[in-house]
Amino acid sequence: MNIKTENYPLVRYLDSTIYNTVRNGTELELCFTDLSEKEQNAILDGASREELIKLCKTLATDFRNVAEVEDLSNHPEATEGMKRFGFVIKIPCKRKQVKK
Repeated sequence: MNIKTENYPLVRYLDSTIYNTVRNGTELELCFTDLSEKEQNAILDGASREELIKLCKTLATDFRNVAEVEDLSNHPEATEGMKRFGFVIKIPCKRKQVKK
C-alpha cells in the first residue's frame, strides 16, 4: 500500500494487527489503529469476510486489554465519557434466538 496523505494519526501501537505501508517513501509496519482512514479503507476494501472477522475479533480483544490496563471495567463515568465523545455506536445485528 502506498498512499500519500499528510494527515496521519499519531502512532501509538494500540492494537496487535500489523500492516505494511509506505509513507513519504519509507516502509513502515503499523497497527490498524495507527493507519489513516484512507489506509484503513484500502485494507478493508480488499479484505475477505474471514479477514474482516479476524480483524474485528483482534481489535475487540485489544480494546479489552487496554480497558483492563486502564482499569475501566467498573467506572460508569468511562462509559458516559465514551458516549459523550461518540465512541458508543449501536450497530443492529441479526442474532440467532437462544432458547432458555
